[in-house]
Amino acid sequence: MKPIVCIVSLAVFAWTFIAEAYAAGENKLTVAMLRSATQTPYYVAAEAGLFKTYGLEVLPVQFSGGTQSLMALISGDVQLNTSGGPAAINAMMKGGNVVIIATNVGVFPYILYANSTIKKAEDLKGKRVGVAGLGGVTHFAMIYALRKLGLNPDADVTLTTIGDAGARLAAAVSGSISATLVQPPESLRARELGLNPILNLAQSGVKFPGNQITANLNYLRANRDSVKKFMMGSIAGLAKLKSDRQFTMKVMEKYLRISDPRLLSEAYDFWVGVYSPKFHSDPEEIETYFTLSKIKAKPQDFVDNSILVELERDGFFEETNKKYGVR
Repeated sequence: MKPIVCIVSLAVFAWTFIAEAYAAGENKLTVAMLRSATQTPYYVAAEAGLFKTYGLEVLPVQFSGGTQSLMALISGDVQLNTSGGPAAINAMMKGGNVVIIATNVGVFPYILYANSTIKKAEDLKGKRVGVAGLGGVTHFAMIYALRKLGLNPDADVTLTTIGDAGARLAAAVSGSISATLVQPPESLRARELGLNPILNLAQSGVKFPGNQITANLNYLRANRDSVKKFMMGSIAGLAKLKSDRQFTMKVMEKYLRISDPRLLSEAYDFWVGVYSPKFHSDPEEIETYFTLSKIKAKPQDFVDNSILVELERDGFFEETNKKYGVR
């Protein structure tokens, strides 16, 4: 585990929601996660003890970004990675020994907000729009949003790297950029700052690999049962999330560090409709990324849904949803 010690010292800190020591055994997993609303089904599963229900100990380790978490996954320092976007696909294209086994968010989970000077899409021509970073999910989401609005992202606007959502919102209010993409609960702040929603990408119908579960291929081959138990706990976590709003909002408050009930409601109401109901990875999601990136490859080569297929065949989804009263 020496490589991860270095990574942790630079960009990662071990999560603390499981306080007890982990007993030796094959039914335990070290999982790379991010502090993001995309991870809430896993937070809920952990807080509700659902991974343990299926005989699995899960040690989450929080990373600051997808690149570091993928490095840890490829090296074997973590066995699963729940961060998303194109990072896992890019790693596989470069020969990384990993595979996507599930998708938690298969859309662009963003809303495009513009400042008060923008009344219609055409008003963005000649303006600057802000993204978190070039080559990341917000970059691709912005490209798609602009095209959806009938604009040419290469000619009609200037893409500007700003940083996190708070910085982008401030830039939009000040007028240094005219529009940006945000996720709930920041969408509430955007409205309170007087910004106007232009396009809800999550409802646009486009598929995109927004957040996935990626496995170290060597570990998956040798410990398939443990990975299957992780998926069972995650599926139960999503069912619990959908059926218990108050519990989920408390979990969000803890892990997203949000205390304002209005922000928690904003986040819950958006995200509960975004999570992929059966975690299946659709090759069409990857095809969208390939199209935007002008990459020629076969999307199906990056996905292994076999564990989910087994669980569906065995009636696990139906049984779990029935238990929690989820339709």
